[in-house]
Amino acid sequence: MPPSVLTAVLARSTPLAAKKLAEQVAFEAAAVWLHVLALTIPGDADNLIEERDMWSNEWNVAMDVMARVNVGTLAKGLTLQLPTAIIPSIQEADDAFG
Repeated sequence: MPPSVLTAVLARSTPLAAKKLAEQVAFEAAAVWLHVLALTIPGDADNLIEERDMWSNEWNVAMDVMARVNVGTLAKGLTLQLPTAIIPSIQEADDAFG
């Protein structure tokens, strides 16, 4: 039985991009987590105190993860940067809660 067309194409193809390092993937995931949190800061109304406390705890956990991931990337000689578009929202959240 001759190989299928798909099998022949797959045998000749090469991956479009190299695999990302685990540290890079972890950094990107942590950056997305921080950005989502920065976009979901609860208001400062008196009835949202509990929500703000929960959000603040989540923010602190996310910042700890980012710090650990950053150490891992630096240890491998990588320098990863946050996307420019999300830096202002993350900085604002960190100024408010950091």
